[in-house]
Amino acid sequence: NDLRTKEGKGIIDLLIVAGDISDNHIRSIKYLENISKFIKVKAVLGNHDMYYTDKSIINLIEEFDKTEFSLYTNPIQSENTVIIGDTGWHDNTVYKGRTRYQEDRHDVEYKRLNKGGLSDKELSLFFKNRMESILNRYKHNNCIPVTHYAPHPSLVRSKEEPISNIFGNSYGHKLYKKYNIKQAIYGHT
Repeated sequence: NDLRTKEGKGIIDLLIVAGDISDNHIRSIKYLENISKFIKVKAVLGNHDMYYTDKSIINLIEEFDKTEFSLYTNPIQSENTVIIGDTGWHDNTVYKGRTRYQEDRHDVEYKRLNKGGLSDKELSLFFKNRMESILNRYKHNNCIPVTHYAPHPSLVRSKEEPISNIFGNSYGHKLYKKYNIKQAIYGHT
């Protein structure tokens, strides 16, 4: 009821979530199911949504893609604009000597994520390929991609900076240039 005016009209037509809803994908999906009773909601998963599970990241993504909330499998389309999305992943090309977050160091074992035996480089390639696939699918539309991770190196800062997005990638920017993307949404801030 808080999401409606006195006349019963919706205040919010659509909620787009750029990940990190909870610390487990099952809780995150349940949250999206609950909020979808009041408003239309679409999302991408963040790294926190993938914590504390026996399922690998790739299996979680494939499971999430089967839900109505996935922007990867269920983009939002209007006449000539489409909002698409996927988690994205971080890569080490964006740091260039900056202080990195502890979990990103290769000598620290991930305890919260089940990477399914894949390296960050392999996961980054997996998500890059997914993003290129969806951008290519809608290349004749005005696409607005939604990712969890920052899609440009200049958006990645060290943990010590007042406004920091400590994970990101450089492939997002390259794909956005290739597909003439003019607007994008990202989270993990």
